[in-house]
Amino acid sequence: LHAVLFEFHRSREAPADAATETTRLLALARASQQAQGIVDADFLPFAASFESFAPRYIAWLHARDADGARWRSGETEVVLQDDALGGTELRGIIDRIDERRGGAAIELLDYKTGSAAGLKDRVKAPLEDTQLAFYAALMRSRTELPLTARYLALDGTKGLEEVEHKGVEASAAALIEGLAD
Repeated sequence: LHAVLFEFHRSREAPADAATETTRLLALARASQQAQGIVDADFLPFAASFESFAPRYIAWLHARDADGARWRSGETEVVLQDDALGGTELRGIIDRIDERRGGAAIELLDYKTGSAAGLKDRVKAPLEDTQLAFYAALMRSRTELPLTARYLALDGTKGLEEVEHKGVEASAAALIEGLAD
């Protein structure tokens, strides 16, 4: 899934109509299957769920496009060496990095196949949700722009759901401080 979405966005020059983009996303999934040598029988469970996922993903993407979000990079490895950590290096791979409001902010997204309800519970205690805080801490070393972070729950049958980690920059600072201690 990550490889297919990465290739889709990497090669997406401009938004197209929903049918065209859905067809292209499905074709990329099939190409990924072939490139990995996965036989149809083994690929069937993924193919069946991806058939219903693709149009929902494109609908979500078009709404983000309309809201001014633009894909900047995906599957991005980020390394942080912070003096406060005494030489310890932190490293992570961020699923998706978007620009918001014409480049005025950076938004980090993490794809999740679990339920949105579980993710909402997770972010209720922001200092306990370390994954998005960790990604924000990594990105802070790369940009001065404001950061936001969200999980993208991919399992919804009606649509995809974003779950924001509110105040992620404060959580990131607390995480680094806690690690330093």
